[in-house]
Amino acid sequence: MGDEFVVTENKGGDFERVPCGAQPAVAAKLYNLGLQPGFQGKKPCKQVVILFELAARRARGDNAGQRFGITATYNASFGSEGMPSKLRTHLVSWRGRDFTTDELNRFDLRKILGHNCTLSLVEQKKADGKTFAKVIGIMPPMPGIEKMTPETPVDFVPEWVAQRQAAQLQVADEPAVRAMPDDEKIPF
Repeated sequence: MGDEFVVTENKGGDFERVPCGAQPAVAAKLYNLGLQPGFQGKKPCKQVVILFELAARRARGDNAGQRFGITATYNASFGSEGMPSKLRTHLVSWRGRDFTTDELNRFDLRKILGHNCTLSLVEQKKADGKTFAKVIGIMPPMPGIEKMTPETPVDFVPEWVAQRQAAQLQVADEPAVRAMPDDEKIPF
């Protein structure tokens, strides 16, 4: 008997970690997660995910030569005047200016696709000791960095995103909130 059915825990030792610090990147894909449960008992909210491709490329394995990718999940809201959301804060920092009143009433997030930026990435540890890279800020592209275009296949959806989309909350018992179809503009 061979070992073809032997399963072991991935201790995380042989995968390449996303490089942290200031990283040139491009906004490659958007995903609508629909209505998701609220964090720690808060009310449910619509969420979106932005997939960024980094300029840095993987050096080994089946994905050698491909760009590193990282996602950032946001509530699909700009927040309020006195309490801006993380999405608004990140986009304002990236744009270098705040949103107009008209943009605050309705902003099509797809406008960011294909635009270059500089991500501020930090490595964090989960309670189980595993590490991951997290987007903590988005800034304009660094001067002198070659413009990037997305390389992610059009139909690519990370498995965890597909699972969250499939598990989105149904809103039959909450008439004031409705699920947003994937092809509808996201009103911010």
